[in-house]
Amino acid sequence: ICIDSGRLMAARTGELSKLDHAINAALLLAYTALKSDDRVALVVFADGVRAFVPPGKGKAQYRRILSALYGIESDLCHVDYQSLVTFLLGRVRRRSLVALFTDLHDELHSRPLVDYTRVLLPRHLPMCVTINDENLMSMRHQVPGDVDGVFDRAVATELLREREVLKGELTQLGAHVIDRPPEEITVDTINAYADLKRRRML
Repeated sequence: ICIDSGRLMAARTGELSKLDHAINAALLLAYTALKSDDRVALVVFADGVRAFVPPGKGKAQYRRILSALYGIESDLCHVDYQSLVTFLLGRVRRRSLVALFTDLHDELHSRPLVDYTRVLLPRHLPMCVTINDENLMSMRHQVPGDVDGVFDRAVATELLREREVLKGELTQLGAHVIDRPPEEITVDTINAYADLKRRRML
């Protein structure tokens, strides 16, 4: 389980930040996987690796993961996917599901995610988990009332288009992509994990 704690994850969706939603979903994923007798590891990263819990099993491992995530906050920095992937390839030798909780934003910020997902394959199976940007979705469908509104709608439309292109490229590479509203992200992540196990892809 890899959790992005960079600046884009500080964006709020309702009362919680994207990082809060990611942590909640990650904890339930860890609990579910450990109950299934899988080994689970945790990496928290931003412009470098901030926390690491080596692979382990059982209740003690869940407590270690919970402790590592306590007090984690977003850092006002860009995300370095290269350092994450280099770290993973150096420490995780077995084929693993890499559940990557991050933000798909635009071509400039998220192109490296696609590039370094390619490096993870075929040794590992990446699953990119990202939360819908409800503000952008709303802006795209608003009827502009002035010039600023026209500009906002155009920007939102372009950002969402770039996001769809990035999702399509990740899927084409062989990664699994979950892009859902915050209230659905946890259930969809657990369902995806269960489906991959059922299909013996892990």
